Formats: sequence, C-alpha cells, structure tokens
Amino acid sequence: MIKNFKPDVKNCKKVLIAVVLLFIILFPTIKWLAHPGFFRVDDDIQTMRVLEMTKCIRDGQLPCRWVPDMGYGYGYPQFIYYSPLPYYLMSFFHLAGLSIITSVKLYFALAVVFSFFTFYYLVRRFVTPLAALFGSFLYLYAPYRLTDVFNRGAVGEFSAWVIVPLVLAFIFDLSRKPRSKKSWIYFILSLAALILTHNLSLVLHFPLLAVWGLYWLIWAKDKKGYFIAVFKGGILAILLTSWFWLPMLYYQNQVHIETMFWGYFNYLAHFLSLREILVTRFWDWGDSQLGIWDRMTLSLGIWASFLTLVTLSLAYLKKGVKQKYLIGVLFLTLLGTLFLTHSKSTFVYQSLPFLQKLQFPWRWLSPAVFITSFIVSFFLDFLRKKERIIIFLLFVFLIMLHYGFWFNFEKWQNYTDKTKFSGNSWRQQQTISIFDYLPKSAKHPPTQPSPERPYFIKGKGQIISYQRRTNSWSVKLGVETPHSVLEVPNFYYPGWVVKEKGKYIPFYFDNELGLIQIPLPPGRHNLKIKMERTLVFWLADIASLVGVGWLFIYLLRS
Repeated sequence: MIKNFKPDVKNCKKVLIAVVLLFIILFPTIKWLAHPGFFRVDDDIQTMRVLEMTKCIRDGQLPCRWVPDMGYGYGYPQFIYYSPLPYYLMSFFHLAGLSIITSVKLYFALAVVFSFFTFYYLVRRFVTPLAALFGSFLYLYAPYRLTDVFNRGAVGEFSAWVIVPLVLAFIFDLSRKPRSKKSWIYFILSLAALILTHNLSLVLHFPLLAVWGLYWLIWAKDKKGYFIAVFKGGILAILLTSWFWLPMLYYQNQVHIETMFWGYFNYLAHFLSLREILVTRFWDWGDSQLGIWDRMTLSLGIWASFLTLVTLSLAYLKKGVKQKYLIGVLFLTLLGTLFLTHSKSTFVYQSLPFLQKLQFPWRWLSPAVFITSFIVSFFLDFLRKKERIIIFLLFVFLIMLHYGFWFNFEKWQNYTDKTKFSGNSWRQQQTISIFDYLPKSAKHPPTQPSPERPYFIKGKGQIISYQRRTNSWSVKLGVETPHSVLEVPNFYYPGWVVKEKGKYIPFYFDNELGLIQIPLPPGRHNLKIKMERTLVFWLADIASLVGVGWLFIYLLRS
C-alpha cells in the first residue's frame, strides 16, 4: 500500500498556497499581541474582570454575579449586568496556567482570527472559495474593527463579530432543511452565545437578524417547518440564558446607570458625518467627538464603500444573478443602519428611548461592516474567471498597504500581573468606571479604599477572626457593650443577608455608602454575611436548568 502511494501534488500545492496566503493575511492582525505586557486601550478593565471572574470560579460562585474587589473593594454586581461569556473563557485560560495578561491577549488574537473563519464559514454557502476569502479578508481589515480591538479594547463587541456569522449561517441552513437536528442545535447554541457575549451587540444586530430570517422565510420551501424551527430555537436560547438576562432586566433599577448616559456618554455627542462613515482614511487613538473632530477612526473604509457600490451595480447589471435580491435587501438594511449613525436619525432615538442606551450611535458600524463585507463577497464571482485571481491579489495588496499598519498600538505598557494588580495601578483597577453598576444603596462612590475587615461603628467589641470570599463574609467576634453596631465593608444589594446559627438577623444599610450595618447585643457571635439567591435569581437559574435538561433529553432521543 505504501509503495503504491502517490501524493496528489496538485492539491498539495493548493493547500500550501492557501496556508501561505492565510498567514500573510492573518499575521499583521495579531503580531503585536506576542509582545510582553499590553497596549493602552480605552476599556482598560479587561484584566480586572478576568481576575474577578477567576476568583468567582475558584470560590465556587457559579454563575459569577458579585465580585469582591471592584467598587474600591466594597464589592460590585458586575456580572449581573455585564455579559460574562468572554470572561469565563479568558478565566479558563488563566486557570489552565497562563497569566491574566497573556489570557486576555490570547483571547484578543483568537477572537480576531476566528471571526475571519466564521465569516468564511457563512459566505462559502453563497460564493466560490476565492470570493469567500476576499469577503472574509475585508471583514477582517475593516477600519472600525481595528478601532474596536486596538483602540477601544471592546471585548464584548468584537467577540460578537465571531458569533453573528454563525447565527446567520444556521438560520440559512434551517431555511433549507428545517428538520436538520444539527443545524437547529447549532442555531440555539450560537444565539445563546451571542446573548451572553454582548447584550448591546444583540440589539445592534437584531434588525439584520430579523431581515435575514424573514428573507429566507420567503424563499423557504417548507415555510411552516422553518418558522417553527427558528421560533422554538429562539425561545430555547432565551431560556438557556435566562440566568443572565432575567436578573439584569429585573434589577436594572438597583444600580446607578444614569451616569452611563451623561456628558461624554450621551448619544447626541457621537453621531457621524457621511464623510467619516464612507471615506475616512486616517488612523488615530483619540476620543470620539461630535462632527469632524473625531480622533477615533469610525468608518466603513473607502475600499468597502467603493466595492459595495460596485458589487451592487454588477448584481443588477449582469443577467441571471440569483442572489441580486438578497444583495438588494441587505443593501437597504445597510442604509438603515448607517442612517442611525447620522444626526438626521435623532428623532428615532427620541421615539425609541431604549436606543439611547447604546451610548454611541457609531456602534451601528458593526452590523454595517458585516453587511458590506457580505455583499463584497459576491464581487469576484461577478467577474470572469481569468480576472478573479489578479483582481483578488490587487485589492488584497492595496487594502493591506492601506490598513495593514493600523493593526498597531499607541502606547505599549510593559507590566505583568503583579505590577498591574498592585500599588496605584491596583487602585485604578478597583475604581475604574466606578459609577457603572454602583448599587443604589450607595448615595455616591467611595473616595477611599474599603477597610480589609469589619469594624465597630458604635460600642465596643473584638473581632476574633474573619474570612472574606467572593460573595460572603464569616466573622467571629465578641461584643462588650449594649447597642453595639458592626459595619461590614460591603455594599448592600438585593440578596445580601446576615445569619447567626442558621437564623436570619436584622441589619440596615441606610448610610452614605449603603454599607451593611448589624446591631448586636453583648456576647459571642458567629456571623455569616452572604449574598443568597433571591426569588428572581432562583427562577432565572431554574429556567436555564430546565432549558439545559430539555436540550439534553432532545439530544438523547435524537
């Protein structure tokens, strides 16, 4: 058998060329992440969130909801409100032995690379391999994506770039084969992943998902089967993720979120001009400002704009183009999303106030980049076969020449986990965005770091021992005087209780910082202060378990 083996030289050459081409395309996007330390980003809180998530996992607090060190050390309901999936993944890297900084950089690199392949996985259903490669290349090199990664460091948003193509791919698959169990399961899991990755990205991409789903409903042969599959899959994805979104919605009035929409974060200050959207050619690491004063690159890019219009024209000028209606529908969706980035759409935000919570209207560039990249994926297939490879290489060269140097950083910070989480840097990590999700029990943010241990604010006593975990305190103490009050350096939030010998004891939190204060009589006490599941948490967790159980039983039966 071995003697008669003859390798397929032609296919081997094709594979080798493909590997080399992928390396040339992908390497500039991740090469800087191999450096020690980390680059400066606007959302310089990713390492802190990974640290806190890792503590939760080691402590057995699953799902992680309350983190101990943020809020200047008074604790914080971080992952009740902020989509947690990327931080679970980064924490697993850290638990596997990598440093936190390396874990974050590895996740950045994987998110960039995997988005390329998931986009290719989708568009390959519609175009030839070379055309799919070109569309994926444009998706990878979009200026706004570079801003998301190398300027903003917006983990949740650029993580969604990986998942959205998968959701759309499995919706399309269900339109062709609505009874496909594999496609249905993958649709559920990808939609659930999107919900847990970045809730704002779900809002941003919802119009695209709706248009895509309705378009394929029109063309589906088994319309009823397709509709039922997508509807049931969506309900199950919502059920699976209820442990996150249900408490987030129910307790949204329990934290100070108002500052997230004031001043710099007011949506009115972040509309774009047409010139910025379509033809901006500069790269900078500055802030977003109203009008032409932006020092942040917020653009589809001149190449994407040009090639989208060319592809649209070819789709309707050439005869026999099967996907011209899809391209036309997506182009109209593109115009709608771009309209929402312009100040002329202010009346939409005023009519739909929930859109104001997006903070930055230019976030609509995220679905816009997807749509332009998808449309341009058809470009090469509209050309003659002899021209395709030459045009492909030409545009890849021009775009890499234009955008390739933008995969860069403004300032490199040569720190380690130890230096990041010590001294002034540690205090900055504890207080960064401190008003975001600050419990409303606190009238204002703390100005000093929290004490390390509970203390008496009235009367006398002795703290014999104490232990703090991510969402609980154990305190042994002796009280010497009547009417003594023990204060625990922990913000109050629904779910926090105080127990002694298994029985609930009263406490109050009507003070400036909303800290837990416990009146105690003289004598020895063994207190347990803990964040327990409220009825809402129980219902949310049980609903998710029901979804998991239902899915598991379905798989067994299948």
